[in-house]
Amino acid sequence: MKTRKEIGNVDAALEELGPYGRYSLVQFSLQVVAQIAVVHHMFSIVFTGQKNPFQCPVTVSRNISGQGDNGGLNKTGISVSNTNWTASKDVCHSGPHVVNLDGISWNSSCDAYNVEYQLPKDRYFVSEFDLVCDREYLAALTQTLLTLGQAVASLVCPFFADNYGRKPTLMLCSFVWLGSSLGLAFSVNYTMFAVFKTLNGICLQGVFQTTMTVMIETLTSRQRGFMFGCLGAVFGTLSILLMVPVAYLMRNYSWRLLELAYCSYFIYIILNVFFMDESFRWLAANGMHKRAMFVLNRASLWNGCNLDKVVSAFYKDDVQITFKPISEHYTEMVNVTKINNKLIDNTTDEFTINHDDDSNICKENLDDNFSVEENLNFFSLFRNRQLRFFTAFCTLAWFFNNLTYFALFLMSSALSGSLYLNYSLNCFVELPAALFIYFYIDKLGRKICLASFNIIAGISLVGVAITAAISDQESEVIKVLAIIGKFGVSGSFAVLFTITSELFPTNIRNTAQGLASLSACVGGMLAPFSELLMSKVVYAPGLIFGTGSLVLGALTFFLPETANRQLPQSVKDIENWSHDNEPTKEKRFCHYMCHR
Repeated sequence: MKTRKEIGNVDAALEELGPYGRYSLVQFSLQVVAQIAVVHHMFSIVFTGQKNPFQCPVTVSRNISGQGDNGGLNKTGISVSNTNWTASKDVCHSGPHVVNLDGISWNSSCDAYNVEYQLPKDRYFVSEFDLVCDREYLAALTQTLLTLGQAVASLVCPFFADNYGRKPTLMLCSFVWLGSSLGLAFSVNYTMFAVFKTLNGICLQGVFQTTMTVMIETLTSRQRGFMFGCLGAVFGTLSILLMVPVAYLMRNYSWRLLELAYCSYFIYIILNVFFMDESFRWLAANGMHKRAMFVLNRASLWNGCNLDKVVSAFYKDDVQITFKPISEHYTEMVNVTKINNKLIDNTTDEFTINHDDDSNICKENLDDNFSVEENLNFFSLFRNRQLRFFTAFCTLAWFFNNLTYFALFLMSSALSGSLYLNYSLNCFVELPAALFIYFYIDKLGRKICLASFNIIAGISLVGVAITAAISDQESEVIKVLAIIGKFGVSGSFAVLFTITSELFPTNIRNTAQGLASLSACVGGMLAPFSELLMSKVVYAPGLIFGTGSLVLGALTFFLPETANRQLPQSVKDIENWSHDNEPTKEKRFCHYMCHR
């Protein structure tokens, strides 16, 4: 007697439902809305944390001849207006200035708490919490705290998502995130602001990782390249651009109102409560038979499909399930299911199969439909040779991609001119990469696309380093090469999101993404220092970024091609890749037909 859990052919069931049916599109769109909220809160500091020009109050003193009551000289203090507004902290420590002209002197030295701001103090949190002069480092620490929260979530949230389900993890993170965002907007001091900013990082990263996993698990193998790789990149870019008109329209209001405006995207929580289902792949991989059948039932109703055909596709016709009506719209499985003329008890999620009589059972055929339950955890990423390489590659790739992406983003945003225009132009660069992915990610495959983007980024950024080393002044060539590098890194990131999800089994997919996100957070924390490094060694950032991209481009060719394959449900699926170059689902179907 052996105990097994049902897995089945998830892609076949989704294809039978209609991959572009209402159910799949609604589940995918719910995650897109959540991603908009993530992007807005991740980059909100660009607009809420701007520097408010300030000056030190100037006090002019004139020595007047004559004795005072205490026998000393009388001095009259007069405050005068100063129009030398600046965002530099140098003015804080300029010290007293003395001019020996009719006994006049003035003092312009000040600290963070007694400066005068050009704009209303509550326009940005930097000025409201006095993060200038000797407290200026706290302004830079703000984004670091957000990234630190993301790093913590990258380790913690995947455990819950892989063990307790995608939807419970997503909903818990979403509700806590909403509370922390409201707390952030109503913070009364910097300590309170910093605590809620860190909590924001934890929750938004939990939502980000989980929604990415749900998006990839909702799609079939032929959809992932277009809808996740291409549309995912487009929606991400448009989400970043959507911040600009909102921030521009509210540029004359308090930063608190802008934070509250971005909170409006939390409407996705209400939508998820009523319309989001647990990931069907996760249910199937964990043997939750009844809940998986409920999802198929609901999806069939939404898409107007025949439930029997969907279930038959899921079990590859080896499993015959009988349904009995429980209402006008829903059915329930009876307690007995027939598999290859054998009856199994279906009252629980686990079931037993009697192997005493093997005359009518093809064991090989049965193994095609069911996998032995695997207890996978974080350490499973390092026990298998292939998984070790996948883990090492994704960790390194996410680190270098995030480091390069945000370094180029921050340095390009520092250009002279309108912040809103520069921000928009910096985002538009990513759209051509998404267009390339649309046409070629399935034709050329993940490996070729990922390698090509990395090589383009590497060559252009090394070119930036060489040009900077031989030229004393910044040239137009450097700007053009940097834009080409941004194109390559953006495309690489989009493909990397897709291929990372496709390389790991369902029960550790979120864990693998969490580890990759952790390395990305480290890269994100180092990115702001690239400008400081460039001020010391002008060619160093381009050389580091370019070399890293070229190394990743070379390592990509050692990965298996994941295009048109089912998402692996187990480690065995990944091991089979080395024996067969055909897509997994086609291999399994042919294997089944040969052994009927």
